[in-house]
Amino acid sequence: MADEIFICLALSLFIGARLAYVFIDKWEYFQSHLIEIPMFWKGGLTGHGAYLFVVLTAVIYTHFRKGISFGWLADRLVVPVCLAGFLIRLGNFFNHEIVGIPNSGLIGVNFKYYTADPVTITRLPIQLIEGMGYLVILVILLFTIPSKYKQKEGMLMGYALIFIFCWRLMVDSFKEGIVYQSFIGIQLPMSYWLSFPFIMIGILMVATRSGRKPQIK
Repeated sequence: MADEIFICLALSLFIGARLAYVFIDKWEYFQSHLIEIPMFWKGGLTGHGAYLFVVLTAVIYTHFRKGISFGWLADRLVVPVCLAGFLIRLGNFFNHEIVGIPNSGLIGVNFKYYTADPVTITRLPIQLIEGMGYLVILVILLFTIPSKYKQKEGMLMGYALIFIFCWRLMVDSFKEGIVYQSFIGIQLPMSYWLSFPFIMIGILMVATRSGRKPQIK
């Protein structure tokens, strides 16, 4: 059963991250280069898509797999989800993607493959900062939340979604090339609109936590 879950979730993570990058971030390019859509090794993964597909896969899997609840499985995804977020941003760093705003301080990095820059510009390594934030969140979730809350199914994942996407709201303002989108008359970065639903889902999971302990077959 563990192998089955791992394969399903791993595939959903990469597929979701890739499709979100293609259709949300870079569709203007990929609509003329359809053959490159599956070429994820060339770079191009988006965290929102990864999280969405992992959650949807968990919902579908637990619906058809009797004896496992969504909350039970979701809580056991917290560690791989945080680690995946870190690894995705580490990959962005090495591929010179999702760079930060110009920064001339000690932590400024020259992303020479970021074609919009002359070689003299150094930028904030926001990918590493964001990725390290996910590791800090993981430590907080595992070691600071009282055990009585962790025993409630879905509670840990609820907190994880709140912390992860609130962190995204904080770091996204330091990224270069932020795309703004207007909705109900309010203009905000696209990443904000994509993060709000996850925060709301997290709040809902915490507020409606269940103490049911399933029988795992």
